[in-house]
Formats: sequence, C-alpha cells, structure tokens
Amino acid sequence: MAGKEQKTRGGKQGNFGHEAEQLAADYLRGKGYVIREMNWNPPGAHVEVDIITQLDDTMVFVEVKSRLDRYGDPMESITPRKIRFLTRAADSYLRNQPYDFSYRFDVITVVHGPDFPEPEISHYEDAFLPPLSSR
Repeated sequence: MAGKEQKTRGGKQGNFGHEAEQLAADYLRGKGYVIREMNWNPPGAHVEVDIITQLDDTMVFVEVKSRLDRYGDPMESITPRKIRFLTRAADSYLRNQPYDFSYRFDVITVVHGPDFPEPEISHYEDAFLPPLSSR
C-alpha cells in the first residue's frame, strides 16, 4: 500500500520490530520478569517465540507486535494459526525443562509514530489460551 509502512524483515518496520522486542524485554525486566530466551526457534520448526520469560514459577511466552503508526490494531495479527504455532513451540520448550512450570501466553504491543513521540507499550497477560489438541 502506498504511504503505509508494511511489516517486513527490512526497512523501517523491520528495524522497529527488533527495537520493539528490546523495549518489551526491558519493560518485562522492570516488572520483575527474568528473560530466558529471545527469538527462540524450536528445532525443525518455522516459528519463533519473541520472548520467553519467567515470573516466579510461571513460564511466560510473549508475542511482541509493533506498529509505526495507529494503522490497524497490532492485536489483529494474532491469528488462530499463529496461536497454534506458538503453543506448539511452547510445548516443545516446556518438554525440555527440568521443572514442571505453569505457563501462560502474553502479548505486548508497541506503537510508535507521529502521534506518539515515545513508544506506547501495552501488556496483555493471558492474551489467549492454547487450543485443545485433537484426539
């Protein structure tokens, strides 16, 4: 689309996406979370968990969504397909831990642009539940 930033690996949005993940990690550290992993990929999978963090005995899998302006709600990009991929990745991560953690899925949105001289960070705890596995 002409005149609108697109989320790509390159360009302004790609750079801001990486910056947004760093801002989200700093935000979480400030709230007492311990960052365990950033940009974690399970072996053989085509999905990435932006941030894996721990708060007490809870492992938190965080998806970071960013926008350079108010065009569209960043939460709209959390699709059922994305949720399935994230929950599979979380399952893979948890299976390799020496302790049985409780877990949850959070989303952090970061919006920055002409209307926001400073990035606006919103944290949605328990943003979604993992889908039931088919039997």
